[in-house]
Amino acid sequence: MLQIQRLFAQRASTPPIVCIVMIFVCPKICRSAVKGLLYAYNNNGTIKTQTDANNNTTSYGYDNHGNLTSITPPAPMGQTTLVPDSLSRVSSIADGNNHTTTYTYDNLDRVKTITYSDHTSVSYTYDDNGNMKTRTYTGASTFNATMSYNADNEITSASSTGSNSGSATYSYDGNGNLTSVTNGSGGPGPFTRAQTHTYNAANQDISGSGTDSGSSANYTYGYSGSNQTDRVTNTGNTAVYSGLGLSTEKVGSTNYEYVRCSCGLLNSERTSAGKVYSYLFNGQGSIVGMTDSAGNLVASYDYDPLGSISGSNVQSGIVNPWQYAGGYFDSTTGLTKFGIRSYDPIFGRWTQRTPVGGTLQETLKANPYEYADNDPVNEVDPSGKWSVDISGACIAAITVGLPLLTASITGTSILSSQFFALAAFVSIIGFPVVGGIIAILTVLVTAVVITAELIVFYEAIRSACGLPEIHIRF
Repeated sequence: MLQIQRLFAQRASTPPIVCIVMIFVCPKICRSAVKGLLYAYNNNGTIKTQTDANNNTTSYGYDNHGNLTSITPPAPMGQTTLVPDSLSRVSSIADGNNHTTTYTYDNLDRVKTITYSDHTSVSYTYDDNGNMKTRTYTGASTFNATMSYNADNEITSASSTGSNSGSATYSYDGNGNLTSVTNGSGGPGPFTRAQTHTYNAANQDISGSGTDSGSSANYTYGYSGSNQTDRVTNTGNTAVYSGLGLSTEKVGSTNYEYVRCSCGLLNSERTSAGKVYSYLFNGQGSIVGMTDSAGNLVASYDYDPLGSISGSNVQSGIVNPWQYAGGYFDSTTGLTKFGIRSYDPIFGRWTQRTPVGGTLQETLKANPYEYADNDPVNEVDPSGKWSVDISGACIAAITVGLPLLTASITGTSILSSQFFALAAFVSIIGFPVVGGIIAILTVLVTAVVITAELIVFYEAIRSACGLPEIHIRF
């Protein structure tokens, strides 16, 4: 049975208006699209229980601050317990087998050490710009990695010693996009995969290659504006994207359809051979398992702190690109795609700078390659543009506030349409100037009211989700 060995508590995701890739929010908004699942909610909008078509129930517990503290799956699987510290960061997680993982942080909320139940541990140090400087594993074997950066925070070289030795050098173009990774001596270590990347004028990755252990693969991307529309590899695999994300993919002779709810949350995978598989998520939004139509576990995944697969048990014939934090793992390059950028789980950083269009807070960061504020335990960034703390209180603010906002805007729109009808009537009976004035005033008042409604909604979730303040001057 599935036991979650590395369950990270989730407190971050996409902007609040967007339905996020987590079971805590999307079912509330999109549950009509998720067949066979029944959800019960607490008064603050957080999920209390989830019951499937076979009457198997999973329960969720929270503390007084809205932090997720427990996940109780159906028997015989054991309960997962999460303990937050005084700042609502995850301090420890005990899985259903009583394997406990503990976390410590520095004064900037960056992960400092992680200790596992077998007494192995990993520790991190950072430079003044937030770049990971060293990563050290201790236990039955020792692995030390050291990274170097230039003045633009671009990684220039990396090397490792100990049980996993290796080295690599890195190159970037003038826009800060990673263009190549060249292997050095040693291996098999974490730095043995060679890569090349080519970008268009919009800094979108359009072609490249990956080489690992003597095996090479190429890929090309096509785009429609900012939305990725297709992908082709040298093996003939193709992918097509819809407005909600990757919708279909051909691998070999098999077609895979990825079913989503209306907000984009992955629900299941359907194959041209008639197979249907459902996804199992942890609190961070990572895919930790897949079940077949009979509810049998056919795949399980375990991740290291930065998102690399540390263990898996996948039945033959199962194809699943969705892994860490719900991102798309590209086996050609070893990178994980989140929205508009690719993430390198070896270093826990982006391969491109923060794009124009991200939040001001993200754009002004000293390090434009920093992923999730160097706190992947408590934050994620599925859009590639921003990371936002999402606690239980934030989830409640979104799930309760969004329907209220929708109802409020709908009411305002109905009232506005009535005034437009009045303006038309006044014009028809011979007072076009008066009718025009009524119409203009209706437009202005409607714009002001809806803007005010949006501001109130944003302010309500800002403090709960840790979003930046927006200052508006008229």
